[in-house]
Amino acid sequence: MRRALRVSWAGMALAAGLLLTAHPTRVAAQDIEAEAQLRGIPLPDSYYRTIQENPDAFSLPNGLFSVDSHGLRRAPVTGTASVPVVLALFSDSEEPYPQFSEDEIQRVLFDGPAEKGTITEAMTEMSLGNFTVTGDVFPWVRTSKTMLEIVGTESGFGEDADLGSYYVEALDLTDVDVDFGQYDNDGPDGLPNSGDDDGIVDVLVFEYLEVAGSCGGPSIWPHRSSMRWRTGTESPYQTDDASAHPEKDVIEVDGYITQGVSDCAGEELQTANVITHEYGHALGLPDFYHWVDRSAGPRGRRWVLGCWGLMAAGSWGCGDVEEEGELREPFGPSHLSAPSKAWLEWVDLEDPGEVWNEEIVLEPIQTSGHGLKIPLGDAGQEFLVVEYRGQIGFDHQLPAAGVLFYHLDESLPLGAKPDPATDDPYPLTLLERDDDDGLLRMATEGGNRGVAADAWGIWEESGKLNYHSSPPLSLNVGGYASAMVHEVRVDGDQAVIVLSTGATPRLVAPSGPFEVMQIRTFEAPVRIAGGRGPYTGVGDLPSGFALEAVGDELVLLGSLSETGPFEYSFRVRDSAGSESETVVVQVSAPIEWEVEQQSLLDMILDDDSDALTPGELAHLDAIGNDNGRYDVGDLRRWLRENGPG
Repeated sequence: MRRALRVSWAGMALAAGLLLTAHPTRVAAQDIEAEAQLRGIPLPDSYYRTIQENPDAFSLPNGLFSVDSHGLRRAPVTGTASVPVVLALFSDSEEPYPQFSEDEIQRVLFDGPAEKGTITEAMTEMSLGNFTVTGDVFPWVRTSKTMLEIVGTESGFGEDADLGSYYVEALDLTDVDVDFGQYDNDGPDGLPNSGDDDGIVDVLVFEYLEVAGSCGGPSIWPHRSSMRWRTGTESPYQTDDASAHPEKDVIEVDGYITQGVSDCAGEELQTANVITHEYGHALGLPDFYHWVDRSAGPRGRRWVLGCWGLMAAGSWGCGDVEEEGELREPFGPSHLSAPSKAWLEWVDLEDPGEVWNEEIVLEPIQTSGHGLKIPLGDAGQEFLVVEYRGQIGFDHQLPAAGVLFYHLDESLPLGAKPDPATDDPYPLTLLERDDDDGLLRMATEGGNRGVAADAWGIWEESGKLNYHSSPPLSLNVGGYASAMVHEVRVDGDQAVIVLSTGATPRLVAPSGPFEVMQIRTFEAPVRIAGGRGPYTGVGDLPSGFALEAVGDELVLLGSLSETGPFEYSFRVRDSAGSESETVVVQVSAPIEWEVEQQSLLDMILDDDSDALTPGELAHLDAIGNDNGRYDVGDLRRWLRENGPG
């Protein structure tokens, strides 16, 4: 059950035991680079010089995303956060009215209705009403310098840019009529500027009229940063609004996000997809994609979680990066992944405890707020996170409704990106049902941003997760996981998984007897539930019979020359030496043996042929020359007695 929380802000990263911001600057820089790749627009060299000289240049420093002494971020779980949006024209900007009026921007970002939804609607839906993002879009102000004087020749990254003075002047003009204390609300009482807040506006948005540099336009490249860095001063911007913070006289502005108000054509208002992703960073969440090959442009990235997660490709869409040679149009935002929601305490990820062959029903996490977090090893650092995602709400354009399995490794920093030349793991990956690693390959390698076949339980296909399955479920540190998923299915608007996590092994008795063909080697699988592999079968079986552990099954192998029925008793032993109780399996052979002549010939002509089973080979030798192997003499005997065709 979701806990009732009375405070508005909590130390969520501490509760989750995770480093929510290992490399904030790299995360911030990746968003800028992502825009470049997705639009096919090269970044100026000045950008790379900037992040080399100051890796913190494009990171958010304060507010909701404050960092404690452990370096862990805090995120809101309930309440309301309000975002101030400052609209700033250059001296030579055209008039924005009526199409790009503050009222229209207020509508598409916050108040609605908007064709693709607002950030307010998206965050309310994702948080199940626990958290609301509102905002106030202030009237346009006109600053005193031209766009060229402010932006320079390199999208605002070059030495000829003067973004700091532009932002300061925009704030000076806006501050006259705005109480910025209403936007400092990161303290525990949920009241803005009440004395328990940090005295700094949580996050502020600057917007401009002209087409953004990321679209190939003449204006500023969208980014996030701090007023301290942008103005080259040691302190944030000082408003004229009194602060209730005991150590600050006035409210300050530091962290900001900047973007254009229009689409890349400069004709339509922006949608909420990108700003919703950016606000995810304000909540302390990293990106879950990885730029591997800069030279490949938009095709040179691993999407890792793809469109299944807002902080990966969830604002950009699914499938191939390109469609008919053109970059795909974005949609979204799609929902945060289950782990991201759990870090914000917007959903409960429950540990099912010790279960053996347990059927667990999953409702859509978008409405139920429930998923699973299953420990995978003794160290308590690797987990299988499970959610059922329906095609509803902001997720209506997902490739499919199905079960998603994530491998979470809490021993790794959450935003870490492994060396792409190695097989080192990511801290969070999606276990793709089709096991083609499309999310871990660049488009140049045949990768994608998410397809229906990533989801489990769709198309009436079940699927399993264990050490030998495809994809496998194993520990990043090596070895068998302490959990197995036996079945996955979607049933109407619910999903069902059959799970085992028990510490000791059990065998699930089959529902009835096995009926097999005489002579031919049969396979009678019995489900293994619990324990940890590798597994070994234990039992007193007739000569020629064997037990073989494969994935989550212990398979009885044998051959019958009589109808039966016959009963066989056996157990399973796991790697710790624990044994299950004995299970009794009944097998009968009412089906007479049939064999094709071509199969007899194939076994002679091809040493690697598997046209006949071991039971059939033994039988043919026994009724042939009985020399311990199937050979030409046995074939001749068969042909003499049964005819050539």
